[in-house]
Amino acid sequence: PTIVISFGFLVINFLFKNKDENIDLGIVGILGYLFLYFISNLIHLFSEISDLIIFLVQIVGFLLFIYFLFSKKIKSFELIKLYVLSLVLLPIAIISEPNEDFYYYYLPYLKYLNSSNIIFGLVNLNDTLTYSTNSLYDILIFFKFPFLFQNVYPIPIFFLYIFYLIFLINRFNKTKDIFYFFVLSLSLIAFTKLRDFGTSIPPQLILIICLCLIYENIFLNTIKRK
Repeated sequence: PTIVISFGFLVINFLFKNKDENIDLGIVGILGYLFLYFISNLIHLFSEISDLIIFLVQIVGFLLFIYFLFSKKIKSFELIKLYVLSLVLLPIAIISEPNEDFYYYYLPYLKYLNSSNIIFGLVNLNDTLTYSTNSLYDILIFFKFPFLFQNVYPIPIFFLYIFYLIFLINRFNKTKDIFYFFVLSLSLIAFTKLRDFGTSIPPQLILIICLCLIYENIFLNTIKRK
């Protein structure tokens, strides 16, 4: 998750004038994933996402993490929360075989990203490479490790889920609103197997975060003003 966190803080430094503003680590993680999605599509427009590019992105992300850590942008307590929650929920990330769709849809798409820049009109040649659900792998390509990807590809999805849970936990601690506890409880019950996540679940998690932010900024703020 260090790469995701570092790019998330990089985005925040551009979005917020107050660099010392206390930002939810869950939001930082989600912004990191969205930034990697933007970078992936930008690179793929002009070039294949080669192993060298993947390695450079990982190195830059690691160096940024070290910088933000020593500049105290990243709070130690939030990191502890991240790793403790990851260890507690680690069993749901253990899978013996990838999802059935992985070999038919996603592995060919990853090979396409890795070997060629964007091909306009690709749908006319192979429509399985142009499904919108493949977009998640525009991000996961940066977590590719030689000879390991088929086994470790769920880990970035797992950490996206962890960032989502951290967001809900932080919001509940901040507002003490039962709504967040309810959403958190349902999330823990509904998402129990990482193998079943597929590519449709992460967008749903981001949508829930957006709805929670709308709820907090409109409904809760209205109550406070009254």
